[in-house]
Amino acid sequence: MQENTVNILSINERIFQILDYYGDTRYKFSKKSGISESSILNIHKGNNKPSYDFLEKILSVYEAVNARWLLTGEGEMIVSARGINTSGDQLSAESCKMCELREIIISQQAKTITLLEEKISSLDIGHDHKGKKNDIRQTG
Repeated sequence: MQENTVNILSINERIFQILDYYGDTRYKFSKKSGISESSILNIHKGNNKPSYDFLEKILSVYEAVNARWLLTGEGEMIVSARGINTSGDQLSAESCKMCELREIIISQQAKTITLLEEKISSLDIGHDHKGKKNDIRQTG
């Protein structure tokens, strides 16, 4: 049974612990993930926190990494060879945290979409002063 440990490293430090574990440089991770080297460098320097997309790519590239550990520092860095933690409760908690994170991001994006739709509808794009729709297609 794996001991449930807590890692006091920051999420940025845990990311680079993963790269070290796999023997990857920032350049190699950039090529594997499609993330720019400058973005990776800014996270490495602590200038930025990783985005949801960044975290998702880490978990995609390094499938054996425990998402719960990556996000919180709790548990083990690597899940068992079968792809599951030794405790079913850990896997459920890990899945829930990723779902919660995804739901928060979706909610924020929905709010942004609503605001943008309101701004677009308030503009009088495509209408002339008489309220008739302008046809931007040119006939020739």
